[in-house]
Amino acid sequence: MVGWLIGRVVKLPNSRTSGILMYHPTYHPYVPYHLSTTPPATPSNSNCATRAETKYLVFAHCIPMKRTQTWRKLLSGPSPSSFSQVHESEIPAEALQNILVDIDRSVSSKNTHLGRDLQKEAREYNVARRKEELKNVLIAFAKYNTVIGYCQGLSYYVDFLLQFFPPEDAFLMLSRTIQTNCIEGLFDKSLSLVSRVLEVHNKVLNLTLPEFIRKNIHKLSSGTHDYAAGWYLTLFSRLPPPLYAEILDFFYPHGFCVLFYAGSALVEVGYYTYIAQQKREVDEQMQILFKLVEYPIPEHHFSTVFRRNMQMVSIEEISKMMGIGG
Repeated sequence: MVGWLIGRVVKLPNSRTSGILMYHPTYHPYVPYHLSTTPPATPSNSNCATRAETKYLVFAHCIPMKRTQTWRKLLSGPSPSSFSQVHESEIPAEALQNILVDIDRSVSSKNTHLGRDLQKEAREYNVARRKEELKNVLIAFAKYNTVIGYCQGLSYYVDFLLQFFPPEDAFLMLSRTIQTNCIEGLFDKSLSLVSRVLEVHNKVLNLTLPEFIRKNIHKLSSGTHDYAAGWYLTLFSRLPPPLYAEILDFFYPHGFCVLFYAGSALVEVGYYTYIAQQKREVDEQMQILFKLVEYPIPEHHFSTVFRRNMQMVSIEEISKMMGIGG
């Protein structure tokens, strides 16, 4: 077999997908998934794409796949629209202006460090071409999904995708990410799902954080946890790529609830690394909390806490807290 498996098998507790064993490697470049030959049940919410569409993959002989190819496979499905027909469409002037502003924020002037393994799968980097591709994908999505149009912050997620996928695939993956996770309300014009997301974020912190960190963060944020809104609105895509790739390894097969494990891990590791190490004024601590995704995060520490959180709260419990998805 090409691409020998190096790592361990992880089963998320009470995952909504029956029989899924996810091989989580120390990436030797392939990520095989062994899934049940029995398709998962269709969710009751018919407005959301079925989990069967994104999770029912059977690699009968451990077919070796590159990591990013596996992500793309997990989001496979019919194209929501013809990218070639919509990426040059006219959209509201306000949406276009927000897109242009976010493009300059999202695209780095130099190639981002992706880590050794991800770099092997990355596309050639050219700043001008990346900005044009990002613009085309975001305009296409704004035309396709008129409920959302454009929500500032989505550009970071698409920019990450464009590191590995052509614009047509990035457009599909953005659309499928929102559709399969039933999170349109997170990005709609009233951000109608944000308050619930922050409530669940708080509940997961209460179940996973060491008590003294939980109390200090609660006091620091006055119990609102508004600092985390931007994390979820960018789907955590502003984290360093090696860390974000590890999150996506679980996010794509198991859904949006995985991001709450990441949110709690970021709070805990960020607190230890940047807030608890020295005395700081309250205002400075809050600024750090809001901008944690922009700080260097110790990868091993984050990975350890992220995985620990998975064992402390099940996907099923978080799903019930959210009341969305299948």
